[in-house]
Amino acid sequence: FADYQMEAAEFRMQMRRAIGVALTKKEAAALHKHADRDKSGTIDGAEFLLMFFKEAHEEHSKDFQKRVKIKEQMEEEERVKKEREEKELIVKDYACFTTNFTVQDTKRVMRRLAKEAFEFDVTSESGKRTSKNFCCELRPAALKEQLYKSFNMKVTKAELGALIAQFDQDGDGDVSGAEFMNTFSKLGQIARRNERKKRDQVMNMKLK
Repeated sequence: FADYQMEAAEFRMQMRRAIGVALTKKEAAALHKHADRDKSGTIDGAEFLLMFFKEAHEEHSKDFQKRVKIKEQMEEEERVKKEREEKELIVKDYACFTTNFTVQDTKRVMRRLAKEAFEFDVTSESGKRTSKNFCCELRPAALKEQLYKSFNMKVTKAELGALIAQFDQDGDGDVSGAEFMNTFSKLGQIARRNERKKRDQVMNMKLK
């Protein structure tokens, strides 16, 4: 391309020979006219390279802008999706518990929890899975679900509200799974200790 001036026919041949692009006569004539910046009827290497790289840059720029736009659209769709899911979770959370619970609700649900803790074996495979399920922050709906999945324990709205009040340390409505399991473990220890005391008392009475 750099050695001589090319008319349309020569340009068409060089395009096929140099870069493997087969153009029709009409296409070659149109492209030749587009590259002929000085309107001399011929193009040289400088004119061709200027046209070639300019077109490549514009095409690359269009492609880049298109990819940026697609990325922005995807990010916006993801943001909207997350907002929608967050709203759905909030609605689900507030539908499953109430803050209007009584002292009796608290005592009842803690007794039920202590009963489950009494039989809980943290070293078993089931116990390990349960501990893993409670290793994160739990929203109200998630806490209710895990109580049922892990301990087959169904709770009322008032009971769940009472549990959240017991375990929600910072008042954000979430329960620390680690803190829950720590208290759960202590409840189990107390329950087992009380059970041993009862057995010992029964044995002492029999001995007397």
